[in-house]
Amino acid sequence: MKFQGKIMTAMTATLAVLFGVAVTLLINNSFNYSIDRLQSGVVEKAYVQADMLRLYTTDGEYSDAGFAKCVEDVFSNGGNAAVVVTGTSGVIYSSGSDPALMEVTSAETSGDLATMFLSGSDSRKYIRVTLPVTISDAASDAASDAAGGVFYISAVSDVNSAWEERDNIISFYLRMYVIVILLSASVSYLVSYFLVGPLSRLTRGVKEISAGNFDYKTNIKTSDEIGELSSEFDLMGARLGEYTSELKASAESREQFMGAFTHELKTPMTSIIGYSELMLSGDMTKSEQTDSLKYIRSEALRLERMSVKLLNLFVAGQEAAELKPASPGRLAENIVRHMSPILAKQNISISLRGERGMCMMDTDLVSTLILNLIDNSRKAITAPGSIAVTVEMLPDGAVIKVSDTGKGIPPESLSRITEAFYRVDKARARKEGGAGLGLALVSKIAELHNGTIRFESQVGVGTTAIVELHGGAA
Repeated sequence: MKFQGKIMTAMTATLAVLFGVAVTLLINNSFNYSIDRLQSGVVEKAYVQADMLRLYTTDGEYSDAGFAKCVEDVFSNGGNAAVVVTGTSGVIYSSGSDPALMEVTSAETSGDLATMFLSGSDSRKYIRVTLPVTISDAASDAASDAAGGVFYISAVSDVNSAWEERDNIISFYLRMYVIVILLSASVSYLVSYFLVGPLSRLTRGVKEISAGNFDYKTNIKTSDEIGELSSEFDLMGARLGEYTSELKASAESREQFMGAFTHELKTPMTSIIGYSELMLSGDMTKSEQTDSLKYIRSEALRLERMSVKLLNLFVAGQEAAELKPASPGRLAENIVRHMSPILAKQNISISLRGERGMCMMDTDLVSTLILNLIDNSRKAITAPGSIAVTVEMLPDGAVIKVSDTGKGIPPESLSRITEAFYRVDKARARKEGGAGLGLALVSKIAELHNGTIRFESQVGVGTTAIVELHGGAA
């Protein structure tokens, strides 16, 4: 049974018991009062009739009529259901048609006053009052055998009205009892609804939060403990939402860091492996070998620095880069020069058209930006093909363009290619181990330089990535 049902049942049962007890006591007290009142009236009437009998038996007009005649005259019009007069020799006089009312016991004729409630053969209720009457010596001859003695007069009166009244009251209160129970059940339902309604909303709130809906509010505006609980519950939900968002963001940051670090590890490793193979082939001059070793060392050092910077960007949430004066043209020239032999092995040519000049930038991050764009172009080209890198200076930075003769990007994908983990060609990405973080990292690097990135592409012709960096004039 639900809590609302328990409250309703408890309230209804309590009201039913209290009302039943109260009605029972009321009916019982009313019945007892009616019985006492009737009994007092019957006793008083019996005493009056006994006094009248004394007067009649001492009056000369009745002395010759006999004692039985006197009794009959006194009690015949007294409204009695039966009368029994008992003397020392037994019953002297009796009237009435119901034997059950006329069987006077010895206990009733041995004291001053006795009352007894009886049930007649007609199932009605009666009261029999028995009291002693002393007759003087001047009594009639009918009483001569007990002259100067004591007679017991038993008068029976109908008191069934008390029981009828009680039955009517019980019938009335039974109907009232049913009405009260129905009303109390209705009131209990309403009260329990208003009491349990807020708890139901809190229960729904628990379910919503357990399902991940931390924005759900119970909004119970009351000034009692439930209202206070609702406020604390809503506050708890909001805090859980914040903590969950922080944990989710932290997990995403770590995932992006691992993806970005893995992605960035591939580019220098490709260069390192490529130059190692060239050196092992023995086709390089001494100076070329020295240059290759320097490039391998520079890529290793850049990888070391990039791991720290990626950690700061994606895990620590760094919002600014450490910009220093540098030449984007020379940086691009160095990258193109060292990527050229590696790309040539894949039948891809690369060219550079760059303007000289200085601007504020992070060389490690911009190197990563250019390498990622070149690597994306390489993946998009079905050999033979070409890549063109262009660097144009701006008053507060530079524009870097990387164009290729690859497959191109569908129009519906252009707006999403900088999203983390988004891949235009999923089959190619799986084949080459891509994670979909290269262009997301490029976009982040451009943002750290107050710049933007956009793409111009035509399917089957090629793509041009245009990056504007506004790190400031050197």
